[in-house]
Amino acid sequence: MGRLPGDEVPRLGVTGPNLRASGIEFDVRKASPYEAYDEVKPKVVTAKEGDAYAGPPRHSPLKGKALHCVESARGELCFHIISTGGLHPYRVKIRGPTFDTILVMMPKLLKGVEIADIPVIYWSLDNCPADHDRLPRLPSRASYQ
Repeated sequence: MGRLPGDEVPRLGVTGPNLRASGIEFDVRKASPYEAYDEVKPKVVTAKEGDAYAGPPRHSPLKGKALHCVESARGELCFHIISTGGLHPYRVKIRGPTFDTILVMMPKLLKGVEIADIPVIYWSLDNCPADHDRLPRLPSRASYQ
């Protein structure tokens, strides 16, 4: 399904994992190393099928926990993953950079302000609405008073 023949992918400008899934052994990290790639020598993994199912994981997932944060456009974005060693993680939690600011701090920031000031305060926090749907329940009504 969705097969990319290896003899056509270079002509079509295909790069990265899709190129390697079609049997072409090329990785820019190895061909023109940058940063620390010349020290770690990445292994170029290829497949011959060149389709949407090419390249299933070829390793056993590790059992354990991982927490990693990166600086995103709006602040710190964190991922917490718990694995039992199966193909799918047991739990994944994503904490977006505006989650706490909007859902936790917003009620405190709105105390005593005029209704007309709410949009100005809300948008000044550079929020990301996708962060907001990660809360299992809204704070209690008492926290707004």
